[in-house]
Amino acid sequence: MRIVNSIRNSSVGLVVHISIMILNFISRTYFVRLLGTEYLGINGLFTNIISMLNLAELGVGSAITYTLYKPLALGDKSKVATIMGVYKKIYYKIGTVVLGIGIALIPFLNLFINGMYDKNIVLIFLLFLIDTIISYFLGYKRTILEADQKIYILKLVNFVQQLASNILAIVILILTKNYVLYLLMRILVHILEDIFIIKIVENRYSYISYVTRTEFSLEEKKELSKNIKALFLHKIGGYFIFSTDNLIISKFISISTVGIFSNYTLIIESINGVIKQIINNISASYGNLIAKESHDKKFDIYNKIMFLNFWIGGVSAITLFCLINPFITLWIGNEYTFDVKIVIVMVINFYILSMRMSINIPRTTAGLFFNDRYVCLIEAAINIITSIILVNKIGIIGVLLGTTITAISVQFITVPYLCYKHIFKRPLKEYYIRYFSYFMTTLVTAIITYFICSININSNSYIKFLYKVVVCVIVPNVIFLCRYIKLEEFKYYIQLLKVIWRKYKIINNISN
Repeated sequence: MRIVNSIRNSSVGLVVHISIMILNFISRTYFVRLLGTEYLGINGLFTNIISMLNLAELGVGSAITYTLYKPLALGDKSKVATIMGVYKKIYYKIGTVVLGIGIALIPFLNLFINGMYDKNIVLIFLLFLIDTIISYFLGYKRTILEADQKIYILKLVNFVQQLASNILAIVILILTKNYVLYLLMRILVHILEDIFIIKIVENRYSYISYVTRTEFSLEEKKELSKNIKALFLHKIGGYFIFSTDNLIISKFISISTVGIFSNYTLIIESINGVIKQIINNISASYGNLIAKESHDKKFDIYNKIMFLNFWIGGVSAITLFCLINPFITLWIGNEYTFDVKIVIVMVINFYILSMRMSINIPRTTAGLFFNDRYVCLIEAAINIITSIILVNKIGIIGVLLGTTITAISVQFITVPYLCYKHIFKRPLKEYYIRYFSYFMTTLVTAIITYFICSININSNSYIKFLYKVVVCVIVPNVIFLCRYIKLEEFKYYIQLLKVIWRKYKIINNISN
């Protein structure tokens, strides 16, 4: 049943993610053309500020989800009801704290904004704040669906919400060009989504409202507290590594630059989301290996996941490098593009962070988060300090280099070290030899692909873009194929595809 749920969650998640990605691009097109880069920058800036406020969540949601796994599997309704009751109280308190901190921040908003003034700026921020507060007071019940492997339900509901939200956004922007009305609509749709999920949970898990609740034991309280503390530290580190670029760019450069940067972020995060769906699908059963299989078996399966991670991440990075500026030029105009040097650093960051996915899988399934709980704080400090120093010297590329330096410093060492020491029982140098072999292959392939893409075959912009798309689809995959055709990991995936194809033919014959 776990495999069925995993496949269903991953496949629905992938389809929904791609669909939402397309909707967001369509909506973003109208947003940029009708409201401009300043409001796009405000959108990105306030999203980052709200993410900072959400640090008050402390990682409670993830810890509660983990705590629900066992009682749901055992059918312990009383314990499930107890946990959800505790969760509700905690989230109501956190929501109140976030609201209070958000209101207290209002007098200081001008410190974050450089290059724009809007008389409605306080109202706009309050609407962002209300949108996130809703999640604490209405959205907490969705956690039980996540813990019960019913994520596909959340994905489908979210898709309907995104569809309605994007269609209404386009209508509002075309008819009114009113950003405040746009935000009000988003809040209303968000409320309707949460109400719908509440109804689903109340129908499926009606017992959480009436069964007799038990008390948490001292051991359970300690375990929950331990998990929350560790996840909170990771959450703080993650915020300062991944969610502060817009704040620094807005403060030290301009809000318009944040708007341009957010278009690149939308594209990169969309592709990153697709990779996550694929990797998480392939590695869904890795947790069983941790408990049941030998160190060699764990290492063998990990190498296969890392190889897939490299292939998809490498081709994606090369494609981004060659196509992201031409795509943005065709999409919304050349004035919204950055210099190629900035793009190179963005793509390097994308590749490094995407390659983390495979090594994070054994770390996560083995529960090694507590071991390096302070590492994220060190990373956060490195990122903030280097970004602020470099942005004053070399502009936006300095902010991106801050992320690069951070990405290849602490966790690039600690996570492989923990996995190779505690899980694989193998020398750490094996990881870096394999990693840099993949990196050099990607680098050489990127240079070759970019050179071929640079050949001017036609003056028509659309034909040139189509030519580059074809090159990016064919050239990297052919080079990777020639380089790794004899590798065991490659042979494994060929055999896997053959098995899937045979099963598909059998099912197709039966249905006919």
